[in-house]
Amino acid sequence: MRDQIEISKGIDWLMIWFYLILVTIGVLCIYSVEFREGESFLHNLAGLRRNYSRQILFIGISGIVAIFILLTDSKFFTATANISYVFGLVLILATFVLGKEINGSKSWIPLGFFNLQPIETCKIFTALALSKF
Repeated sequence: MRDQIEISKGIDWLMIWFYLILVTIGVLCIYSVEFREGESFLHNLAGLRRNYSRQILFIGISGIVAIFILLTDSKFFTATANISYVFGLVLILATFVLGKEINGSKSWIPLGFFNLQPIETCKIFTALALSKF
């Protein structure tokens, strides 16, 4: 029981609830736009045929990543800040070679079932590197 108290120490539960409410509202808005009478919700959800089903998958993956980040020692992020920054720069340079044009912008790297926009991940890596500095 003591270990569970230690893990949840320092977590802002109010912020997590606000986040979950906003995510739920967002998914409901996407669902309401794509709703079609007579279609099976579970069939579309399992087949990832609609945007709301892909969004729910992304929310699940993001939740797993968030738990990983919360359970990771903060010194890990300080130690790997510069390496992650260089990795972000390499991803940006890889966009010139591997980039896929979407809506007139060649800033996406195709990774199979989704496309990665390296500049978004590099924002996180830059913030880590600057905070370490």
